[in-house]
Amino acid sequence: MLDLTTFLALTRKATAATKAALYFQENQLTYPWSANDRDVVNQRDMHYGFINYSSALAADLILFNSHYHLQSFSEELPRFLKSFPDNNELVTARHIREKSMVLHLGMDLKQFDTFQPSQERRQETRPPLILWNHRWEYDKNPEEFFTLLYRLDQDGLDFQVAVLGECFSQKPESFLEAKKKLKQKWQMVF
Repeated sequence: MLDLTTFLALTRKATAATKAALYFQENQLTYPWSANDRDVVNQRDMHYGFINYSSALAADLILFNSHYHLQSFSEELPRFLKSFPDNNELVTARHIREKSMVLHLGMDLKQFDTFQPSQERRQETRPPLILWNHRWEYDKNPEEFFTLLYRLDQDGLDFQVAVLGECFSQKPESFLEAKKKLKQKWQMVF
């Protein structure tokens, strides 16, 4: 995570006349914390939110990947600032909102047109493939995802599931449980 204020300070000779745009894929003000996180245990959980805030102050333009993230950041920022004992600079929340906009991730998928299935293949009837393409982490809420899949399975709906994404040293129990419960539908794990 880039602290834009530190970056600009350390590179001021080269960046003094350069406009800075800050892109938020997510934000630390509304990021779900794990109860086991060392920062929460050590009561440092506001640090990353403050980096987002000060970076947004320093940026000339702030971009969010979705309306959801723009809205959640904008709504949480005044509450965050009010948590400081004095001089909480609430007016800066409005300034930040005024220079913020949404820029969705762009994807050019034309390069994959050559991989279109043949006419015969398109007429095959196969069950839908449901894809998990996120990290295997608590903040991606795998429990809700798998609960939905269990319900679809209980309702007798035919589907396959592919679980992709980065898996760190600790595998959340929900993934291991889902692999067992959905064994017949489980396609691959990377």
